Amino acid sequence: MTKSDTNSGSTSHGENAVHDRKQVAVKFLQLVVAGQIDEVYRKYVDLRGKHHNPFFPAGFPALQKAMIENHVQFPSK
Repeated sequence: MTKSDTNSGSTSHGENAVHDRKQVAVKFLQLVVAGQIDEVYRKYVDLRGKHHNPFFPAGFPALQKAMIENHVQFPSK
């Protein structure tokens, strides 16, 4: 790493990581609103993970199904 890399006034690695996560979150939400829930789950959701929504059973399949049903019911949200 050169001095210009560290003192050039550019954003730090941590700030870049935050920016990258924000971009992923925005893309995730854009795809959900567009009704591309299956693509969202394929690209961004680890189905082995846990969600913390008390209104749905454990695991992501139930949450995914509800998101799809919501989009069918409210396509212009």
